[in-house]
Amino acid sequence: GASLAITPRTYVLPRDRDALQTCTEVDVWIYKPGDSSRGRGILLTRDPAALEEDGVVQEYIANPLLLHGFKFDLRLYVVVTSFRPLRVYLYRDAIVRLCAVKYEAGTALSEGLQDVFRHLTNASVNKHNPQAREEREGIEGTGCKFVWDQFHEHVRDS
Repeated sequence: GASLAITPRTYVLPRDRDALQTCTEVDVWIYKPGDSSRGRGILLTRDPAALEEDGVVQEYIANPLLLHGFKFDLRLYVVVTSFRPLRVYLYRDAIVRLCAVKYEAGTALSEGLQDVFRHLTNASVNKHNPQAREEREGIEGTGCKFVWDQFHEHVRDS
């Protein structure tokens, strides 16, 4: 419904293959294999019809929210202790994972979809890029992870 309008188009292969092939208004897709972890097998493609393995295909968000110029995602840890009434506890120390290479919306998709260090936030992928170990403007420390308190402060001050 309307409350989920913020989620990108998503298809599960092989179940949704026919529906995926009829969607023509999306330029780039991200594919995540169903039986993998740590960023293995994730790829960006302009031709989802060529994907043969089971997995999830989503519309790639070409103009994402950036943190000091880097793509990021949030790892929030929760415990649900009850559904009626709903009771959820959020662990205070979430993790913000960063790409190793800055994302520039104007060129990120035209210069190559294979640059995993620019497109994927998986720490197990980005730790192999030397840039991940360098200091970055606006980010304390080095590495592919950003501390929650620093992120919260950034959002509050923006």
